[in-house]
Order: sequence, then C-alpha cells, then structure tokens
Amino acid sequence: PPLTQDATVDGVEDETLVFTADDFYFMSTSPVPIPQSGIVVVSIPAKGTMTYLGEKVTVTGTKPLHIPLDSIGELKYTADKNEYNAQGYASFVFAVEDDNGVVSDSAVATIRIKPANDAPVAKNAVFTVKENNANGETLSGKMSVTDIDDSVFTYAFDTTDPNFKKVDSLFTIDLNTGSISVKDGIVFDYETMGADTAMTVKIVVSDKSVTTGKAADIKSSFATATIKILDANESPLLVDQQFAVDEPMPRGTVVDSVVFDDLDKDPIKRIDVFTAVGGDTAYFSIDQNGVIRTKKEFDYETERRTYTIDVALTDKNDPTLTVVRTMTIDIRNVNENPVITTETISVKENPEDGTIVDTLEALDK
Repeated sequence: PPLTQDATVDGVEDETLVFTADDFYFMSTSPVPIPQSGIVVVSIPAKGTMTYLGEKVTVTGTKPLHIPLDSIGELKYTADKNEYNAQGYASFVFAVEDDNGVVSDSAVATIRIKPANDAPVAKNAVFTVKENNANGETLSGKMSVTDIDDSVFTYAFDTTDPNFKKVDSLFTIDLNTGSISVKDGIVFDYETMGADTAMTVKIVVSDKSVTTGKAADIKSSFATATIKILDANESPLLVDQQFAVDEPMPRGTVVDSVVFDDLDKDPIKRIDVFTAVGGDTAYFSIDQNGVIRTKKEFDYETERRTYTIDVALTDKNDPTLTVVRTMTIDIRNVNENPVITTETISVKENPEDGTIVDTLEALDK
C-alpha cells in the first residue's frame, strides 16, 4: 500500500481553511510508482465544521469519505467562531489512496488555528454638560465598546469628520478612557449658542491586538458621539435701584415697579418672585411681581426724606437661586395748599369803616 504520515495544517481564526493535496503526504511503494488517486477521510474533527462540495461531512467507521485528488480543494474546515489554538485546535484521521484503489494506513491531521484580531464594536453615545460649566469639566456619558479579544482601547476624534474642527476646538477626548472634557477656558452659554447646543462627531476606537501582539493587526471601528450643552436654571438678575414718591400720597400708593431680568429662555425657568427681607418694611411693601407701595402718608417737611428696603428676587423653581439688592425711595416735596389757622374772630358793633378787626394766620409747608 502507499505510505502517508501525520500532517499539520494551519488555518486562521474565523476564516475557512481550504485543504490542498500537498497537505496529505503520499508515496507509492510499488516498483513502478502508482499515482495517487485521492484521500480518504476516516474521521472528522470533534469540533468545528468540515465540508465537502458545500455539504457537511459525516463519516462512520464503515463508510469513510473518498475524495478524488482533483477535488481535494473542495474539502474545507471552519473552526467555531472566535476560537483558536495555534498549538492544535482539532484533528481528524485520514488515509491516502492510489489509482489501484489501495488505501494506506491511517494518519492524523492536526489543525492549528492561529488567532486573528477582531475589530472592536463601539456603540453610539450621548455626552452632556450644563452651561456655565467649570473649567475643564468632564462631560457625563461613556462610550460602550466590546471586543472578543481586547479590553483596552484608545480613543480619538475622527479627523475626517465634518465637525472635527469645531468639536476639537471646544473639547478634548482622553486617549485611554474615551472621556470627553471641556477645553480649558471654554464656558458655555446655552442661551447664545443656538444650534450648537447639540453637535456630533465620530470617534475612532482602536484595540491593542493582544491576540497577535502585532501593531500591524490593530483594528478600529467608528461610533458617533452626540455632545449636548444643557440649559441650566440661572439666577435672576437684579441691581440696586432708586425711586421717588410724592408727599403726601395716601397709603397704598404705587411707588414703581422694580426692574429685573433673567437670562433663561425657558418660560418655566423665568418665574421669579420678590419679597422684602429688610430695611424700612414698616413704611413700604413689595408684592411678588416687584411693585413697591407705600404703607403710610409721608410729610416731607417733618419726617425722613429717604428710606430703603432690602429686596430678594428668588427663582420659583429653585429657591437657592436668590439675589438680594437695596431699593432706595426718596420722598419728593410738593407745593401744598396753604392752610388758614385762625378759626374765629370778633368785632364790636357799629365799627367805623376801615376798622381792623383781626389778622388772619395761615400755614404753608
């Protein structure tokens, strides 16, 4: 019978191994050499999938698979997904056959599967930061990356992305963690940013190719990061102000309305209320809308002419957002009607013409 010997065949993880005639040693022992006609598959590997002519190979001890020499290339093998063993992943028993139908003794073919680096899989992610951020603040959010081979990755903004320049001017990305931070000196104002409150950029995620240990085998994938600048509820704006009211207006007279502002554009965040928290609150009141009213009638000539009240303006949705300022109120002098203070006079009967009866007294403040 012809001779053969144990064989070693090399394949690559997640790739189909195609056998060739050279994988199976053949030597005729006849004085006149008899050519090889093919091989015989006696048993199949215990794991993975062997196919011939596109069909899964199944053999038994009594029914081995005879494969003609010219179709050995139709014998193929695929290891289970993501599995490998470069020393010996699986094996099968084979023999060789000559043109006379004589079969050799059996031999073992060992299949070695070398590892291949699988590309990481990165999922799109959302990163957020509130306006009025701290210097260099790190955004909330994280990119999820999976890789059958690697657990350590590098991250970078994709320089070919149309938004790269804009994003790179505002943010940095950590090479080793993928965390995104605001660049030093950048502070966001939601109300003035318009469409730039949301921007996207692709991130390149690269593995370390630990399975092969070769830099040339490093693989990358792309995922989209959506960066959102969030609107923060900001403190209302209020400054010290000065008002005046005429004497002697009645109690409840409107002095004026306090002027204020709020940078928030969201109407819900612009609800602010006034309260009086100090000063001459016995003489003046302020309602929640900022309208100042008198609590008494004032006399410029006999009383104080300047009063102050300390006013707090508070965001209704967040009481911690409060500002306190002083409102000064001056009493204005007005030209008042004179008042005759002489109440009664007397005169003798039958006075002569031109007789002075009395001198009236009057008061003008």
